[in-house]
Amino acid sequence: MCHPVDKVSLLQREVKELKEYMEEVFTDQNDIREDTRLQLELINQTLAELQVRSKEREKKPRPRIGFVRYDE
Repeated sequence: MCHPVDKVSLLQREVKELKEYMEEVFTDQNDIREDTRLQLELINQTLAELQVRSKEREKKPRPRIGFVRYDE
């Protein structure tokens, strides 16, 4: 039979281990969120740059596509 003090010590140790584990999990989760946020910012920046380039291309005259027909 376990002594009551032993049970309390065991419970305290398990609670301490659980707290440490939870802190580790939350730290990992925050790292993942930060990585995701940075990736989304990079994607948004790239899309904005592509949009600006697209508008610049619209200003330039484009050659017609198709066959050239010469009148004889």
